[in-house]
Amino acid sequence: MAQQDYILRQIDVLGKIIGKVFSELLGIKNKGEIIEIEILNQILKSELDMDIYRIFMLSDEELIKFLIEDKNFNFSNIEQTAEILYITGLNLQEIDHINSYKCLNSALNLLEFLSITDKNLSFNRINKIENIKKIIN
Repeated sequence: MAQQDYILRQIDVLGKIIGKVFSELLGIKNKGEIIEIEILNQILKSELDMDIYRIFMLSDEELIKFLIEDKNFNFSNIEQTAEILYITGLNLQEIDHINSYKCLNSALNLLEFLSITDKNLSFNRINKIENIKKIIN
C-alpha cells in the first residue's frame, strides 16, 4: 500500500514537472521569441532528464515504451509531452523544417497512441492529429 502511494506521488510530481516545462515553453512563445530546438532540449534535460534528439531517433513503439517504462509516464503525461512537441513543431516550421517535422511526427505518434489506448474521447486530440497530418504530408 505504501509503495502504491509512493508511485502515485511520483506520477503527481512528474505531471508538475511536465507542466513546468510546458509553461516555460509557452512563456517563451508568448514573449514572441522563437522556441529553438536547443532551448527545448535544455529544458527537457534539466527538468525531465530527456534528450530531444534521443526522442527523434526512437521508433513509434520505442518512444512509447521509453516514456511509459523508463520515465513512468501516464496518459496525461504523454498528452502533455505531445503538446510540447506539437507547439515546438509548429513554432519551428518557418526556421527549421527538419526539426519541425521530427517534433510534429513524434507528437503525432504519441497522440495516435493515446487515441487508441485512452478510453477518453478528445476532440482536441483528434483536431491536432488532423492538423499534423495536413502539415507533414
